Amino acid sequence: MTPWYVTSMTPTLGAGDLLIIEGVDPADLKSSTSIGAQDGDVIVFPHPYYVHKEWDWWDFKWVDIPDLIVHRIVDKWVSGNKTYLRTKGDHNSGEDPFTIAGNEVVGRWTGLKIPIIGLIFLAAQDTAGRMIIIIALACMILYEIYTSTRKPKPPTPDTVPESSSNEGGRPVPIG
Repeated sequence: MTPWYVTSMTPTLGAGDLLIIEGVDPADLKSSTSIGAQDGDVIVFPHPYYVHKEWDWWDFKWVDIPDLIVHRIVDKWVSGNKTYLRTKGDHNSGEDPFTIAGNEVVGRWTGLKIPIIGLIFLAAQDTAGRMIIIIALACMILYEIYTSTRKPKPPTPDTVPESSSNEGGRPVPIG
């Protein structure tokens, strides 16, 4: 699963969509059949230039994590025994200014997505986002504890309804 948060693939993918991806052999990837056609595979791959720092809790150090891109394959060729790909966002006017090696593909989009829910996953990847989620959960838990332990107020003469002529509890026809 990969959360998508940029608009370069609209209208196919919206910001915040959670994508279901699958592993794929580079030989099985399909490119668009003609210029402007949007029938090539949509793939996830690491950006060749941009990385961000993340804390690795297992090794207790900062590591470089490449940013991921979700774009459509517009061209595919084989040189020697390696597959190469050119990609483009559906909403972008031109192709990406780099070539992707087929073995760098993280996965192919299956066509399944969960709209908007990816924003929660993206927020959880950032320290500030984690804090907001933790505070929101804590507030919900405290509210639940507060409402479940609070005793109802005893009725007062102002809040008790006056007795009616229907003391037997049976419905009274109107009209």
